[in-house]
Amino acid sequence: MRVVGVDPSSTLCGAAIVDHPQGVVAVGHWRREKRSTHPEALLSWFRWLESFVGVWHPHMAAIEMLSVERNANTAKVVAFYQSAAALCCKMHGLVVVEVRVSTARSIVLGNGGMSKDDAWEVMRKRYPGVFSVKTSGGIDEMDAVVCGLAGPTAAER
Repeated sequence: MRVVGVDPSSTLCGAAIVDHPQGVVAVGHWRREKRSTHPEALLSWFRWLESFVGVWHPHMAAIEMLSVERNANTAKVVAFYQSAAALCCKMHGLVVVEVRVSTARSIVLGNGGMSKDDAWEVMRKRYPGVFSVKTSGGIDEMDAVVCGLAGPTAAER
């Protein structure tokens, strides 16, 4: 089964293609252009993800659920990007599941309370050819991989 994992955000969104049980096939990220308006950025994200999904033809999408640790305005903006991702994936006929990052990390790494930095180190060791340079794009790609790996198990729960 091929899964697209998605880590939506308002400025940088990660995406990954994972084949179960083989492993990580591809990772990528979209970055918002600084001068774009909110509607322009949403459309840009939607088109980027649509292209990514169109190239890799996954069967399922595992989209990171919005974290409530952010302020209300940021949460509202991120929810738009999450919704655009879900809409894009549904338009491609994918089964879509929402996954809490803590649940995904628990399934994949055995510790749902693991920080992004700690998760990065574990994933870098597991997939040295995929994760080498710790950048903001790399961190979001890593979370997308974790969501993709956790997707089928999360859907069964």
